[in-house]
Amino acid sequence: MLGTLMGAVFATGVFIGLLLPRMPSKLVVPALAIIIAVLIYALRNGVKALSSFFKGARGEERVSFTLEALPDGYHVFNDLEGFSAGIDHVVVGERGVFAIETKYWSGKVALDGQRLTLDGKTPQRDALRQAEASAFSVGELLSKKTDQTVECVPVLCFASDTFTPGVTVCGKVTICNVSELIKVINSRSCHLTPTEIGQIVKIIDHNESSPQTN
Repeated sequence: MLGTLMGAVFATGVFIGLLLPRMPSKLVVPALAIIIAVLIYALRNGVKALSSFFKGARGEERVSFTLEALPDGYHVFNDLEGFSAGIDHVVVGERGVFAIETKYWSGKVALDGQRLTLDGKTPQRDALRQAEASAFSVGELLSKKTDQTVECVPVLCFASDTFTPGVTVCGKVTICNVSELIKVINSRSCHLTPTEIGQIVKIIDHNESSPQTN
Protein backbone atom coordinates (compact mmCIF):
# COMPACT_ATOMS: atom_id res chain seq x y z
CA MET A 1 0.00 0.00 0.00
CA LEU A 2 2.89 2.40 0.64
CA GLY A 3 4.07 1.68 -2.88
CA THR A 4 0.61 2.60 -4.15
CA LEU A 5 0.81 5.93 -2.32
CA MET A 6 4.22 6.79 -3.75
CA GLY A 7 3.10 5.78 -7.21
CA ALA A 8 -0.01 7.94 -6.97
CA VAL A 9 2.03 10.96 -5.86
CA PHE A 10 4.50 10.47 -8.73
CA ALA A 11 1.72 10.05 -11.28
CA THR A 12 0.02 13.20 -10.00
CA GLY A 13 3.22 15.18 -10.42
CA VAL A 14 3.65 13.94 -13.99
CA PHE A 15 0.02 14.70 -14.81
CA ILE A 16 0.12 18.24 -13.42
CA GLY A 17 3.50 19.05 -14.91
CA LEU A 18 3.16 17.51 -18.37
CA LEU A 19 -0.41 16.59 -19.27
CA LEU A 20 -2.60 19.19 -17.57
CA PRO A 21 -1.28 22.19 -19.58
CA ARG A 22 -2.12 20.37 -22.84
CA MET A 23 -5.57 19.23 -21.84
CA PRO A 24 -8.74 20.94 -23.15
CA SER A 25 -10.13 23.32 -20.54
CA LYS A 26 -13.43 21.46 -20.24
CA LEU A 27 -11.60 18.31 -19.13
CA VAL A 28 -9.34 19.94 -16.55
CA VAL A 29 -11.85 19.99 -13.67
CA PRO A 30 -13.03 16.37 -14.09
CA ALA A 31 -9.42 15.20 -14.43
CA LEU A 32 -8.36 17.03 -11.28
CA ALA A 33 -11.33 15.56 -9.41
CA ILE A 34 -10.26 12.04 -10.40
CA ILE A 35 -6.64 12.70 -9.40
CA ILE A 36 -7.71 14.07 -6.01
CA ALA A 37 -9.94 11.03 -5.40
CA VAL A 38 -7.07 8.67 -6.25
CA LEU A 39 -4.71 10.57 -3.94
CA ILE A 40 -7.19 10.44 -1.06
CA TYR A 41 -7.63 6.68 -1.54
CA ALA A 42 -3.88 6.06 -1.75
CA LEU A 43 -3.17 8.29 1.24
CA ARG A 44 -5.79 6.58 3.38
CA ASN A 45 -4.49 3.10 2.59
CA GLY A 46 -0.87 4.18 2.83
CA VAL A 47 -1.41 5.57 6.33
CA LYS A 48 -3.13 2.32 7.34
CA ALA A 49 -0.20 0.29 6.04
CA LEU A 50 2.29 2.54 7.83
CA SER A 51 0.33 2.28 11.07
CA SER A 52 0.19 -1.50 10.76
CA PHE A 53 3.95 -1.64 10.17
CA PHE A 54 4.75 0.36 13.30
CA LYS A 55 2.30 -1.67 15.38
CA GLY A 56 3.99 -4.87 14.25
CA ALA A 57 7.44 -3.47 15.04
CA ARG A 58 6.26 -2.35 18.48
CA GLY A 59 4.81 -5.80 19.15
CA GLU A 60 7.98 -7.62 18.12
CA GLU A 61 10.02 -5.28 20.32
CA ARG A 62 7.83 -6.05 23.32
CA VAL A 63 8.11 -9.80 22.76
CA SER A 64 11.89 -9.51 22.35
CA PHE A 65 12.08 -7.65 25.65
CA THR A 66 9.93 -10.29 27.37
CA LEU A 67 12.11 -13.13 26.07
CA GLU A 68 15.13 -11.53 27.73
CA ALA A 69 13.72 -12.84 31.01
CA LEU A 70 14.42 -16.44 29.98
CA PRO A 71 17.17 -18.06 32.08
CA ASP A 72 20.74 -18.62 30.91
CA GLY A 73 21.02 -21.40 28.37
CA TYR A 74 18.20 -20.11 26.17
CA HIS A 75 18.95 -18.63 22.77
CA VAL A 76 16.61 -16.11 21.18
CA PHE A 77 16.64 -15.25 17.47
CA ASN A 78 14.64 -12.20 16.41
CA ASP A 79 13.39 -11.35 12.94
CA LEU A 80 14.79 -14.32 11.05
CA GLU A 81 14.93 -13.90 7.27
CA GLY A 82 16.72 -17.08 6.23
CA PHE A 83 13.49 -18.99 5.60
CA SER A 84 10.78 -19.03 2.94
CA ALA A 85 9.00 -16.35 4.98
CA GLY A 86 10.24 -14.08 7.74
CA ILE A 87 9.89 -15.47 11.26
CA ASP A 88 9.41 -13.07 14.16
CA HIS A 89 11.19 -15.04 16.89
CA VAL A 90 12.73 -18.45 17.47
CA VAL A 91 13.61 -19.66 20.96
CA VAL A 92 15.94 -22.60 21.61
CA GLY A 93 16.49 -23.99 25.09
CA GLU A 94 16.11 -26.94 27.39
CA ARG A 95 12.32 -26.88 26.92
CA GLY A 96 12.61 -27.23 23.16
CA VAL A 97 12.39 -25.11 20.02
CA PHE A 98 9.68 -22.49 19.59
CA ALA A 99 8.71 -20.39 16.58
CA ILE A 100 6.79 -17.33 17.76
CA GLU A 101 4.47 -15.39 15.48
CA THR A 102 3.80 -11.97 17.01
CA LYS A 103 0.65 -9.93 16.48
CA TYR A 104 -0.31 -6.52 17.83
CA TRP A 105 -4.06 -6.45 17.27
CA SER A 106 -6.18 -3.68 18.73
CA GLY A 107 -9.54 -4.98 19.89
CA LYS A 108 -10.90 -8.13 21.50
CA VAL A 109 -9.25 -11.29 20.17
CA ALA A 110 -11.09 -14.56 20.79
CA LEU A 111 -11.07 -18.14 19.56
CA ASP A 112 -14.24 -19.30 17.83
CA GLY A 113 -13.85 -23.00 17.18
CA GLN A 114 -10.78 -23.31 14.95
CA ARG A 115 -10.58 -19.64 13.94
CA LEU A 116 -9.60 -16.40 15.57
CA THR A 117 -11.87 -13.40 15.63
CA LEU A 118 -11.09 -9.74 16.18
CA ASP A 119 -14.02 -7.85 17.68
CA GLY A 120 -16.24 -10.67 16.44
CA LYS A 121 -14.98 -10.59 12.86
CA THR A 122 -12.56 -12.85 10.98
CA PRO A 123 -9.25 -11.02 10.23
CA GLN A 124 -7.96 -10.95 6.66
CA ARG A 125 -4.79 -12.88 7.54
CA ASP A 126 -4.90 -16.33 9.09
CA ALA A 127 -2.53 -15.87 12.02
CA LEU A 128 -2.86 -19.51 13.09
CA ARG A 129 -1.70 -20.70 9.69
CA GLN A 130 1.19 -18.22 9.77
CA ALA A 131 2.33 -19.61 13.12
CA GLU A 132 2.10 -23.19 11.87
CA ALA A 133 4.02 -22.34 8.68
CA SER A 134 6.83 -20.68 10.64
CA ALA A 135 7.22 -23.64 12.98
CA PHE A 136 7.12 -26.08 10.07
CA SER A 137 9.90 -24.21 8.26
CA VAL A 138 12.15 -24.27 11.32
CA GLY A 139 11.37 -27.91 12.15
CA GLU A 140 11.95 -28.99 8.55
CA LEU A 141 15.37 -27.31 8.44
CA LEU A 142 16.50 -28.75 11.78
CA SER A 143 15.26 -32.24 10.97
CA LYS A 144 17.06 -32.20 7.63
CA LYS A 145 20.34 -30.98 9.11
CA THR A 146 20.32 -33.31 12.13
CA ASP A 147 18.94 -36.41 10.36
CA GLN A 148 16.32 -36.80 13.09
CA THR A 149 12.90 -35.38 13.79
CA VAL A 150 13.11 -32.04 15.57
CA GLU A 151 9.79 -30.63 16.68
CA CYS A 152 9.33 -26.88 16.61
CA VAL A 153 6.39 -25.61 18.66
CA PRO A 154 4.25 -22.96 16.93
CA VAL A 155 3.29 -20.09 19.24
CA LEU A 156 1.00 -17.22 18.35
CA CYS A 157 1.68 -14.37 20.78
CA PHE A 158 -0.45 -11.24 21.13
CA ALA A 159 1.84 -8.44 22.24
CA SER A 160 -1.20 -6.23 22.82
CA ASP A 161 -2.48 -8.63 25.54
CA THR A 162 -5.89 -8.62 23.83
CA PHE A 163 -6.46 -12.39 23.66
CA THR A 164 -9.31 -12.93 26.11
CA PRO A 165 -8.52 -16.50 27.30
CA GLY A 166 -4.94 -15.43 28.01
CA VAL A 167 -3.51 -18.75 26.84
CA THR A 168 -4.96 -21.79 25.06
CA VAL A 169 -4.11 -24.37 22.41
CA CYS A 170 -5.76 -24.65 18.99
CA GLY A 171 -4.59 -27.68 17.04
CA LYS A 172 -0.79 -27.52 17.13
CA VAL A 173 -0.63 -23.81 17.93
CA THR A 174 -0.32 -22.40 21.43
CA ILE A 175 -2.02 -19.00 21.58
CA CYS A 176 -1.13 -16.61 24.35
CA ASN A 177 -0.74 -13.02 25.44
CA VAL A 178 2.81 -11.77 25.87
CA SER A 179 2.26 -11.74 29.63
CA GLU A 180 1.93 -15.55 29.48
CA LEU A 181 4.77 -16.22 27.02
CA ILE A 182 7.50 -17.19 29.48
CA LYS A 183 5.08 -19.49 31.30
CA VAL A 184 4.15 -21.15 27.99
CA ILE A 185 7.81 -21.88 27.22
CA ASN A 186 8.65 -23.10 30.71
CA SER A 187 5.60 -25.37 30.93
CA ARG A 188 6.54 -27.60 27.99
CA SER A 189 7.50 -31.15 29.00
CA CYS A 190 10.61 -31.47 26.87
CA HIS A 191 14.30 -31.57 27.65
CA LEU A 192 17.08 -30.81 25.21
CA THR A 193 20.65 -31.48 26.23
CA PRO A 194 23.31 -28.75 26.00
CA THR A 195 24.81 -30.64 23.06
CA GLU A 196 21.47 -30.71 21.20
CA ILE A 197 20.89 -27.02 21.94
CA GLY A 198 24.34 -26.12 20.64
CA GLN A 199 23.80 -28.09 17.44
CA ILE A 200 20.43 -26.45 16.79
CA VAL A 201 21.77 -22.96 17.48
CA LYS A 202 24.67 -23.56 15.10
CA ILE A 203 22.30 -24.66 12.33
CA ILE A 204 20.08 -21.58 12.72
CA ASP A 205 23.08 -19.26 12.84
CA HIS A 206 24.50 -20.80 9.66
CA ASN A 207 21.12 -20.65 7.93
CA GLU A 208 20.82 -16.94 8.71
CA SER A 209 24.31 -16.12 7.49
CA SER A 210 24.09 -18.14 4.28
CA PRO A 211 22.76 -16.45 1.10
CA GLN A 212 19.31 -17.71 0.13
CA THR A 213 18.58 -18.81 -3.44
CA ASN A 214 15.24 -19.53 -5.06
